[in-house]
Amino acid sequence: MPRFPRIHYRIRSDEFRELYPAFLIDEETAVELTEYGVLNMFGVIPDKPAGVYIDTTGTISLGVTENEDDIALVVDRLRNMTAWQLVCEFMIRSSQPFEFDLVNMKVVDPAPSTLLDEP
Repeated sequence: MPRFPRIHYRIRSDEFRELYPAFLIDEETAVELTEYGVLNMFGVIPDKPAGVYIDTTGTISLGVTENEDDIALVVDRLRNMTAWQLVCEFMIRSSQPFEFDLVNMKVVDPAPSTLLDEP
């Protein structure tokens, strides 16, 4: 059995209910390898039938690859990384702003007007 089971997910706002392939990393997290070789991580909840999920969050891109084995590599690196490493090595080294509200333990949504409907 593969380390991360294959699943299908649908985009919450998709009226056509098209299904896309992905891998379930834990009960609430999936990773997809897009047709362009981009590794994306996002939150999911189970749907019906079994093995189908609905996306529930925004997406974070984790890199470009053509190799499904890189999913385990990236997941292991993230699981072993401290929050301090993540902030210092990636976020403050980026040219893009990223805002945490650590006082209230949440990410500040850069586009609050684009909130998704609840499933």
